[in-house]
Amino acid sequence: MSTLTGRQISDTYKQIVKLGVSANRGVSASLTQLQTGDGTNIAFMVATNAVKATGTLDVVGSLAASGNVSIGGTVTIAGANVQAANAKVCASAFYGDGSNLTNVPTSGDVSVSTLRVTNDATIGGALSVGGAVNLLSTATVSGATGFLGTVRVSGATSLASTLDVAGNVSLGGTLAQTGIATFAAKAEFDDDVCVSGNTVLVGNLAVGGTATVAGAASIGGALSVGGAAHFASTVTIAGNTTLTGTLGVGGIATFASKVEFDDDVCISGNSILVGNLTVGGTTTIGGATSIAGALSVGGAANFASTVTIAGANVQAANARVCASAFYGDGANLSNVPVAIEGNISVGNATVGGNLFVGGTATIVGNTTLTANLGVGGTFTVVGKAEFDDDVCVSGNSILVGNLTVGGTTTIGGAVSIAGALSVGGAAHFASTVTIAGNTTLTGNLGVGGTATIVGKAEFDDDVCVSGNTILVGNLTVGGTTTIGGATSIAGALSVGGAVNLLSTLTVVGKAEFDDDVCVSGNSILVGNLTVGGTTTIGGAASIAGALSVGGATNLLGTATITGNAGFLGTVRVSGNCSLEGQLQLTKSAAAVVCATAINGITSVSLAFGTAQNFFTSVTAAHTLAQPTGCRTGQTGSIFLIQDGGSGTMAYNADWKFPAGEDPTMSTSTGATDRLDYIIVSASSDGVGGVIQAILSKEYG
Repeated sequence: MSTLTGRQISDTYKQIVKLGVSANRGVSASLTQLQTGDGTNIAFMVATNAVKATGTLDVVGSLAASGNVSIGGTVTIAGANVQAANAKVCASAFYGDGSNLTNVPTSGDVSVSTLRVTNDATIGGALSVGGAVNLLSTATVSGATGFLGTVRVSGATSLASTLDVAGNVSLGGTLAQTGIATFAAKAEFDDDVCVSGNTVLVGNLAVGGTATVAGAASIGGALSVGGAAHFASTVTIAGNTTLTGTLGVGGIATFASKVEFDDDVCISGNSILVGNLTVGGTTTIGGATSIAGALSVGGAANFASTVTIAGANVQAANARVCASAFYGDGANLSNVPVAIEGNISVGNATVGGNLFVGGTATIVGNTTLTANLGVGGTFTVVGKAEFDDDVCVSGNSILVGNLTVGGTTTIGGAVSIAGALSVGGAAHFASTVTIAGNTTLTGNLGVGGTATIVGKAEFDDDVCVSGNTILVGNLTVGGTTTIGGATSIAGALSVGGAVNLLSTLTVVGKAEFDDDVCVSGNSILVGNLTVGGTTTIGGAASIAGALSVGGATNLLGTATITGNAGFLGTVRVSGNCSLEGQLQLTKSAAAVVCATAINGITSVSLAFGTAQNFFTSVTAAHTLAQPTGCRTGQTGSIFLIQDGGSGTMAYNADWKFPAGEDPTMSTSTGATDRLDYIIVSASSDGVGGVIQAILSKEYG
């Protein structure tokens, strides 16, 4: 399978399928053209309720359409049959071999000496035969028929009423039962049994071999399968399905509603998408295809295998239906030529009375019973037995060979299958299906309701979900998880191992990482970054915007700031601080002029650790004592305002003036003297040191 992982958009955009729209919108109710990434149209158009193939649609497997099928061109069928067992085939004309048609009407009275009918013959009135009657094909008797001697029918026999046989009945050919067949005792079939209608088993059904149900199977009670169950086509379960063992889907799994998996999910086959299907080129389907809505094919449709139509009609009112041979009811056909040998051409022959056989009746050909068949003893059918209507077995039924059901099978009670169960068509379960062992589905799995899997579900191949996927429990991914679109996680995301993000990660809400986070590429934070603990950056960190640190910041290496740096709190540098450019202090505790009141204080000790510039009024005789918090190299100014003309200022010995003489203040009221200083060397405890100063007077 091709992957786009790690590849550039410029190298892969032609491989991406998109909607052919200019605005940023999704699939709507109108058909929208699908295109490749470079704008090339492909042979599919999609809408919220329809899919249209503008070119050739090639279906390798089965194609099932539950709605109407409208075909504008010629339908070519390469398979053996056009199967429409429960539908009518309507056309302006039929072409091909009609020898297999039944119930072709023929009207008018007939009186002949010799009558040879190669096909079916229907006689509305009485049939009187003076000599021997040789029926090479099917004989249908709607009324009572009495035979005092031996009756041998080399062809088919159809009984419209009841057939009572006091002795044993041995059928060397096929037995076709259109009405109800009631077996009061044990019935044994040495070959295939084909029931075209419904089969009702009052007692238990035991199948020694494989049971194959070609059509839908409806089980009213519990279904217990001791061995493997094989469904060749769609399985529809109206109720809940509980699988205590492993569920293996070899083909496509379709979930029409919400699917919940309480454990691991593994899909070995394909997945059916209930939503839209986007295909860039030709679509080839290896398995069965189920289309819930209408299928419209603008061009020719080529079916390589058998086409089965479950609807009422195959509508071709303005077209011709051509086939190598036709099968089914031909009672509604008109103008059908009948090929015969003899004096007259007729269709079916109908016997209005009862058929009574006093001894053994041996029928070499097919036998069709349109009414009830009652067998008082053992009923043994050596060849194939076909029932066109319901079959009711009041006792137990034991099938030594395989059971093939062409239509729907309804089982009112529990069904126990010791061997494998193979269903060729759709299987419908009206209630809960419990499978104690493993279940393997080689075809498609369609779930109309919620599918709840209590145990582990394993998918050996890709899983594609067109709708939303809700995982109630934890999601554990053993390998790499690749998400092509956006991922929204409403709750917490816990990753036990490493997380590799090949593209942009956008977190709308809060994101918490309990362990190390390693980003090999660049990280762009559009909003704020709040770090509750310590942040360690091994390499260079570039911050294009403002950096706000609420707590302490410890820089173990060199910090290079190319732009402006603003510190709203205290900045402490334990080592040396090297400023290659200018240092501008626009507003800080050390740069402002600190007003200090010294009224009533004889000895004034200024706190150089909190400020470097001071302002005070001198009202009396004061002494400028040793300052505290001294740092070598600190400079500043002390503004002294004369208040009343009597204020004086003496100095501690740490204050050094030019020529060793302490200056005197100006005596004019309001005069401002400025004492400029620099700490040449501070004491070890920061109290005083060598402080050089000079007093400038009378600033006014």
